[in-house]
Amino acid sequence: MKRLVFTFFLLLVVKLSIGQERVFNSEKTFSIIPVKGWENYSKENNIIFAQKLTNIRDRYQENIQIFSRPANNMTLEELWKSFVIRDFPKSFENYKFKQMWNSNINGMNANWIEFTNTGEQGQTFYNLVYMLVENNVMYYIICLALEKDYKSVEKDFRQMINSFKIE
Repeated sequence: MKRLVFTFFLLLVVKLSIGQERVFNSEKTFSIIPVKGWENYSKENNIIFAQKLTNIRDRYQENIQIFSRPANNMTLEELWKSFVIRDFPKSFENYKFKQMWNSNINGMNANWIEFTNTGEQGQTFYNLVYMLVENNVMYYIICLALEKDYKSVEKDFRQMINSFKIE
C-alpha cells in the first residue's frame, strides 16, 4: 500500500512539473516557471508575463514583472526603507497600504508589500511587490491587477513568485 501511495505521489509530482518550462531573463541570471495560459512579454533583461486576455474590453491585463538592478552594497533592509517605505507613498496616486511582511523564496530572504493605488483613469490597482537582495543585486517582483480581479489571480502570482530562482 505504501508503495502504491508513493508511486501515485511521484506520478502527480511529475505530471505537475511537466508542461511549463522555466523562463530566463536575457542574461540568464534569474528565472521563473510561468503559470500555464500566461503570455510572455519579456524584453531586455526583464521577465514579464501577463494573463491572456479573455475579454476584449478589459485592457488592463494582470501581470507579473521581474527585474534586477545593482544593490550598490546596500542591504535588503536599506533598499526596502529607501525605495518602498519612503518612496511608494509619494510615487503612487492615492496610495493605500494593505499589508507588509518578510518572507522567504527558495531560501532567500525577501520583503513584500501589498497596496492599492489609483490609475490615471480612476481605476484601482492592487499591487503585490517583493524585493530580494542576493550577491549585491536587488530583485524586484511586481504583480499588478485591477483590485476587483486580484483575488482571481493571486494564486497564480504566488505560484510564479515561489518558482523564482537566481541562477
